[in-house]
Amino acid sequence: METKIHFTVKVLCTVFIFYRLWLFIFSRQVYDEWEKVYRMMRFVRIKLWNTVKSTGAIKRKKPGKAQGGEKRQWRQKRHRVLLQMMT
Repeated sequence: METKIHFTVKVLCTVFIFYRLWLFIFSRQVYDEWEKVYRMMRFVRIKLWNTVKSTGAIKRKKPGKAQGGEKRQWRQKRHRVLLQMMT
């Protein structure tokens, strides 16, 4: 009997927590925050694309696999471009 009561209380607490979480996730304030994050990510993507396009920092190679060093250099260049954009 005691275990059934304990289990029932745990289930009810879990349901209540999920209910409150559901209300929070789908509230209007959270939608506004997601819109802000989405808009910022879009701006960063466009800025990165324009920067790469204008500076030619990342050049496309002909078909074929890049070697390890080339991949590392490409990542470093991309990282440098992102850091310049943030400052």
